Amino acid sequence: MKNILLIFLFPIAFTVYGQTSIQNQINQIKERYYGLNKSKLTRVTIKNHHFYLQNDKIKKVVSEIDTIRYEFYYDLDWIPHYAYFIYTTNSESANLKENRYYFGHENNLIRWIDSNKSLVVLDKSHCLKRLKLIAHSKDLLTIYNNNLQENKNPEYSSYVNTINSKILELTPKIIDIDTVEILDIPDDAYFSHKVEFKNRFGTKIKSLSFTGGDHSTETKTSFFNNKGNIICTIFEGNDVFGHSYTSKMYYQENKLFRTIRSSSTIGDWGDYNCRDFRHTYINKIFDSGY
Repeated sequence: MKNILLIFLFPIAFTVYGQTSIQNQINQIKERYYGLNKSKLTRVTIKNHHFYLQNDKIKKVVSEIDTIRYEFYYDLDWIPHYAYFIYTTNSESANLKENRYYFGHENNLIRWIDSNKSLVVLDKSHCLKRLKLIAHSKDLLTIYNNNLQENKNPEYSSYVNTINSKILELTPKIIDIDTVEILDIPDDAYFSHKVEFKNRFGTKIKSLSFTGGDHSTETKTSFFNNKGNIICTIFEGNDVFGHSYTSKMYYQENKLFRTIRSSSTIGDWGDYNCRDFRHTYINKIFDSGY
């Protein structure tokens, strides 16, 4: 009889624990939200997005798209990479429609209060809403961080444009007949292929390699100037789960100074309701200095 009682009581205890855990997170979110609105913040505007900072850390971002006004609230020391609370208002109709979204750890939407001030019963059908909001809040962080890099090294953008122009200039000068084919199979790949391209003077101006396995492939393309110095390397990869990325690494005098990364993703492979999610994140800028 005791064992039967334990079987019935365990799911109840687990549900109560889950509800308590969510409520604790909601309480922490409210504490941060109300505390922040009493704080003095510094505003920085980038591309019509208003970033509010406290001790040089992003705490709030206000962004408008068409008739929707978004307020994103961040505490990256508590929940890294995305906002813990998002408040939206839609002025399209006569009555202002408000929505409140509460986020926990591990990309979870833990509460949604809709425009009717009703608590939405969350299930898998809401995953698109969750993923889109998280992607939006991540993109805003990238916009701010990219702006920091541009302000630190304003000359780097000019260098990148010059190198991109040089790559376009090199392309018609590649002589396929003079290519050197190199086969090299790494331990972690099923197949690999590498080709080096030379100009009519015998100088290597491009190399191309391709590796792949069961789940992913990657192409690496490098460009060189007339002195044989590397000026750019481009990595392009994708996997069977629908993720893809591009990483462009730029060099001056053989030294890396800027990396620009882009990535695209789809919804969770194991969740059919999320399959329709498609998002290309804003390119991230990383500077190494040289």
